[in-house]
Amino acid sequence: MKTLNDIKDRLNFELNHHRIRSIKEPGYMYYLESTNCHDGGFLICTKRPKNLEYKLVTGERVSKTQPFADVFNELLNYLVKLPILSIKGDK
Repeated sequence: MKTLNDIKDRLNFELNHHRIRSIKEPGYMYYLESTNCHDGGFLICTKRPKNLEYKLVTGERVSKTQPFADVFNELLNYLVKLPILSIKGDK
């Protein structure tokens, strides 16, 4: 991810995907920090990602019942503070 718009697009995808799944288990947001070797990212899942480099964003579950815009804005506030944007220069 290189820009705030990339974060918003991915968050929109993750939230829609999370709401579509008819799983009763709560979802949580995890993030992967950007390094010189790879770009960062995030995902919403019900179980801890197999890649142990992912870290839990917050212990609060991602709501399926609150209005989409409210959840989107709440999670975006967390994401903009995380080191997930690319730190590699364009080549």
